[in-house]
Amino acid sequence: MRPQQVVAELLTAELAEKTARSIRIRWGAAKFPVCKSLPEFDFTVSPVNEEVVRNLHDGDFMDQARNGVCWSGGDRIGQNASRNSDRGPRGQ
Repeated sequence: MRPQQVVAELLTAELAEKTARSIRIRWGAAKFPVCKSLPEFDFTVSPVNEEVVRNLHDGDFMDQARNGVCWSGGDRIGQNASRNSDRGPRGQ
């Protein structure tokens, strides 16, 4: 490997690490909760509607050419979405 290639790879790795570090610092400064993947999320201790979240994650709404809307309404996140999930476009 040529010296220029080694330096280029080292610079790329350093940039990736600095970007990751910057995101971690900003995440901590914003005081966001710990980031979890969907399998790690405990729906039993959360008011979030598990069925709605899993349906959004699966992306089935895109195959059906339907809009996916996420909003925050305090402790009622997902309740209206699950109630209206069987309706057509614009709640019809």
